[in-house]
Amino acid sequence: MVRQLITRKGYLKADDAFGNWLAEVLADRLAGWHGKTRVYRVEPASHLVCRYEFPGTGLTVVGKFFGARPVREPATTQMRR
Repeated sequence: MVRQLITRKGYLKADDAFGNWLAEVLADRLAGWHGKTRVYRVEPASHLVCRYEFPGTGLTVVGKFFGARPVREPATTQMRR
C-alpha cells in the first residue's frame, strides 16, 4: 500500500470536525499528545481510507469512509512520478 500525506503540511487543521471527534473519543489514550494529528491516505482502496497518527503517543487509527469517493490525481501528474 502506498501512503501519501493528504494535507498540505501533513497535519489536520485545529478546526477539523473529524479530528476533534477522534481526539475526544481517544482522550484517555492520548497521554503525551500535543494536539497535532498526521494524516495519510492509504491507496489503492475502494473507498477513502486514511491513517491518523498522534505523534508522541504511539497511537494510530485507520478510518474507512464509505460513500466517499477517493480523489484521483490527473494522469499527467501520475506519469511524472
